[in-house]
Amino acid sequence: MKVTFIHHSGFFVNQERACFLFDYWKGPLPNPLKIPLFIFVSHGHGDHFNPAVLDYGKRWNKVRWIFSDDIDPKYIPSELTPYVTIAAAGNTYALSVGGADISFTALRSTDIGNAYLIRSGGKTLYHAGDLHLWLWREDPQEDSEMQAAFEKEMEKLRGLAIDAAFLPLDPRQGRDAFLGLDYTARIADIERIYPMHCWQNLDIINELLADPCSEPYRDRICPIRKDGYEDEI
Repeated sequence: MKVTFIHHSGFFVNQERACFLFDYWKGPLPNPLKIPLFIFVSHGHGDHFNPAVLDYGKRWNKVRWIFSDDIDPKYIPSELTPYVTIAAAGNTYALSVGGADISFTALRSTDIGNAYLIRSGGKTLYHAGDLHLWLWREDPQEDSEMQAAFEKEMEKLRGLAIDAAFLPLDPRQGRDAFLGLDYTARIADIERIYPMHCWQNLDIINELLADPCSEPYRDRICPIRKDGYEDEI
């Protein structure tokens, strides 16, 4: 399984029988392949959803789009409606396209939209979208409610074996940026962790790697250096 970092929270995953595109915002995309493509969008914020994914998907012979239910239906042309799954948090879905069978569960974001837990080809992928521990230290009550909402969703990952997890690491939070990723990395059995949502301040990945908190899972963090960075599992 080959993982390519596109930009911000956008990743392209190439498995043997299926490909996945997550939260595309901008940057170069690979040429279409003969195997099916599943395009996941976690929510409608501009740094996670670019309507260009609709035109890009049409270039593939076999494609399905999975949109969170907060995305305005106006973006979906009527002729593509049969190929778009509108996913609501708390639900599990199964799709079969061109010999590729996947199932996925939508988790409720602590911002808007979904995170996605996907099973395909014997692998498990988790893309968090904006499901993260967003602590801003401005209102203790809000921080407490955020902590509770985040931990509630993370219980759904406790003890799970996950091959690739794409987790926010937002430098605007200072050292608090580590907390959500750290929590997830400790409760789930993740083979490879891909930090994202770094606003191109990728030095924060090095800061996490150097921080004592990451010692139990440090060797599983992908040290993304630039757009287009590739990794293989």
